[in-house]
Amino acid sequence: MSLPKAPVKRIMKEVDDMMISEDALNKVIEETTNYIKKLTAESFKNAQIAKRKTIKPDDIKIAVNNL
Repeated sequence: MSLPKAPVKRIMKEVDDMMISEDALNKVIEETTNYIKKLTAESFKNAQIAKRKTIKPDDIKIAVNNL
């Protein structure tokens, strides 16, 4: 599964009106996808510690600080 290119490119262009190569866009999508997976895994560990199967915002906050 991959993030859609157009929204990612729009977000990147919010920084400045610049040219973004296709390879750069693909790399940002790849790294962002990997980060989301790591963040989700770490958040789920926090939920499990709290004896839950559902990730809550606090689980994500803790995970962000741990990554």
